Order: sequence, then C-alpha cells, then structure tokens
Amino acid sequence: LLPKATGGERRVALFRSLVRVAAKLYGGQARSWLAGFNPEWANTCSGRRVGDAAWRCQFRAAAWGEHGGQAAEVALDLSKAFETVSRPLLLAEAKEVGYPLECLMLSLVMYARPRRLVYRQCVGEQLLPKRGIGAGSAFATYELLAVLARAIERMRAQDLSIFWTVHIDDIAAAAYAFDTLRLISKIKFSYDLAVECLTKGCKLIIADDKTTAACSSEAVAE
Repeated sequence: LLPKATGGERRVALFRSLVRVAAKLYGGQARSWLAGFNPEWANTCSGRRVGDAAWRCQFRAAAWGEHGGQAAEVALDLSKAFETVSRPLLLAEAKEVGYPLECLMLSLVMYARPRRLVYRQCVGEQLLPKRGIGAGSAFATYELLAVLARAIERMRAQDLSIFWTVHIDDIAAAAYAFDTLRLISKIKFSYDLAVECLTKGCKLIIADDKTTAACSSEAVAE
C-alpha cells in the first residue's frame, strides 16, 4: 500500500522475479493484440497521448462554437477499477475481443496466489483474493481494456453523436448541440448509459465524488 498525496493508499502488486520474467516473455502478445485491436476511443494505444483526446474535444467544441453550437463533457472515474474486476467476466470478455489467452491464463494464476498487504513497516496476514487484477502487473491495463471494450462499443452505438474516450480507468463522454436542453439531455443520457453498462454490465464502480462536468456556456452550466 503506497500513500497517496491526496490521502488514502494506492494498491500496487509486487510479483516475484520468475513471474516478471514470464511477463516479459508473453508481453509481446498483449502489445500485438492492442496494436491490432486499436480502438479509436482508447488513449493507451501505441502512438497516442492523453492530450490527444483533449485536443480533439477542444477542436470539436471550437468548430461547433463558430456556428453557434455548445459543447459539454462528463468525466467519470472508475473507483478501485483493478481491484473490482470480476475474473469470470474478464475471461468471457477476453475471449470475445480476441485477447491472447496465454497472457490471461498467466495473469489469472498470478492473481490467485496468496498475497500479503504491506504498509510501511507493517505486514498483514496471508490473503487469497477472489476477484480483481493486479495494478503493477504488465498485463493489467490490457485486461481492463478487454473488460471495457464491448461495453464502450455498446455505449457508442446508442448515440454516434456522443464521443467516448478511455484512458485506463478514466472515461469521458463529449457531446455537442445547438440547443441547450438538447445538450443537457445528451450529457444526462451519457451518464445514465455509463451507469447501466459499466456498473451493471461490467460490475465496476463509478466514483460519484470524482464525476465532473465541463461545458462551454453558462446556460448549460446552470
């Protein structure tokens, strides 16, 4: 458990040397999968930066603004995303999106092994976790993406005028409209859709205290 500057602790899994060597051997398969999968909404794909999505969002907002339109965005954070992943769901979704099962089997064996919580100089009793993946694993970000992938695609299909982006466990939806009420309706729809697909479908938790909204006009903000 690593202390966070904002309070609380960050859980990071530390693996034995043999596990890290195996991860290096199989890591190329996970990277190749992501390169081939390459969803446009995922900021973690090769050659992309977290600022790319922000630039596209601002560019669209400016383009709409020049013609009298308005823009709004809702940003969501998945609470303890790595720790709350359902392993049966991970396996099912990984098969659906073609994630390399050799990598996944290695991960599931690692995650099921006994572990102990360490905080500063204190060591806890041995634990056998029944769910979650390990932040600190070479495969964890790929696995979380595999869990989210089909849910994000379903969300996008509901309204193609809403633009979704994902950066690991941070998810944002941007919408644009000429009418204020229409824009507010789109943003509310985006949030409700995320709750339906991510909390009920993926069994993840949206951190309401970290949910934020930004908009281009005072009328939308009010």
